Amino acid sequence: MSALVILTAAHCLKYYDNRLQAKLPSKFQVIAGDHDQLENEGTEQVRNVTHLFLHEDYDSETNQNDIALMILSSPLVFNRYVQPIDYPKSPTEFSGMGIVSGWGRQIDDDKAPAVRTLQRVSVPIVPKKDCKLMYKNMGRSLQVTELMMCAGSAGKDSCPGKSTTQ
Repeated sequence: MSALVILTAAHCLKYYDNRLQAKLPSKFQVIAGDHDQLENEGTEQVRNVTHLFLHEDYDSETNQNDIALMILSSPLVFNRYVQPIDYPKSPTEFSGMGIVSGWGRQIDDDKAPAVRTLQRVSVPIVPKKDCKLMYKNMGRSLQVTELMMCAGSAGKDSCPGKSTTQ
């Protein structure tokens, strides 16, 4: 969002060691500009988090309002490796393609290791009516609301591992 504010998913901040940690920003750190988690490439910028703000209506059961802000201890320096993302300034009906990136597992197996280098995949934005029907047909209880966006296709999504905000 800015050099001092990181937009992320509330579910990424809510639980840490299975305890509610939203009020403990000291438990979190932001590493921007990283590509290979095992190498110091000289592009990384490490910042402590001073404040966390989960959406006041975040519901971990339904994922409604799954959004949070992290306030950093000092601003990031934007360069070739660290850039803010563009985001809509008003409600938008999304279409086309989106990008999911992260270091999560590439298969849906809790025992599978996370990957070493940052991964990214282009995913289609799925219309809400189609998304609702897919969840219903799979017997999933997740309610897709008007405040949500659906994206992904067979074998291409963020669900097997960690998603990330850019």
